[in-house]
Amino acid sequence: MKKEKKTKSTTVRVDVSTSVLRWALSRSENIDTINRRLPKIREWLSGESKPTMRQLEDLARRTYYPPRLLLSF
Repeated sequence: MKKEKKTKSTTVRVDVSTSVLRWALSRSENIDTINRRLPKIREWLSGESKPTMRQLEDLARRTYYPPRLLLSF
């Protein structure tokens, strides 16, 4: 029986501007929901960490903006 190699998946962080994140949140009606669903949002806003692509897509969906708009600034 052959052993299967486990591959290590890498998490890709997205370099999105904190000012763009603030702008998207300021135009959102769901800030409380976003804070609950994306608990690391405060770290992103402070520049302490960056969101993953999936997290950015989730934020975009919750703020009703396409992800590429958040990346274009």
